Amino acid sequence: MGYLFELLGEQSVIEPVYQEEGIGLRVDGRITDLDFKDLGGGEFIFEVEGDIYPVRIATSGDSVFIHSEGESYEILAINSLEKVVEEARGGSSSDSLIAPMPGVVIRVEKKAGDLVKRGETILVIESMKLQTVVTSFRDGLVRSILVEEGGGFEKGSVLAVLASDEIEEDQL
Repeated sequence: MGYLFELLGEQSVIEPVYQEEGIGLRVDGRITDLDFKDLGGGEFIFEVEGDIYPVRIATSGDSVFIHSEGESYEILAINSLEKVVEEARGGSSSDSLIAPMPGVVIRVEKKAGDLVKRGETILVIESMKLQTVVTSFRDGLVRSILVEEGGGFEKGSVLAVLASDEIEEDQL
């Protein structure tokens, strides 16, 4: 059985593969050798194709937050049934960027009125010593930023809102 995940705006199907030599992952059809050691407290050592990576992992709901080699990533586990229902309804109507877990705002990079492209950083948050970049999920205009640097927030809080108005291509 495959699982649908999203990383950096790209969706992939990931399947565990149990091989004679150990565990592997099939990502979009390509098998990658994988081994790991759980050090406790959300810390792991991963060996991928012979390369060693110290990794810190935190989860919240359908999100997995990974920090390794100075980079942080959010991987979203996508419920395939919910995705089909959303697509049938014409997509999400929400313009809000929602906090995936409680934390503190480290840096605000955009302000109300700024034009943003999909994937562009709007702010950086920290939770459980893990920094996460909050990016725009589509091209558009920032309507409002509802948090400030150093301020705390709870899981599910609205951090920022994008304008729902259509933006002309030449404005971006």
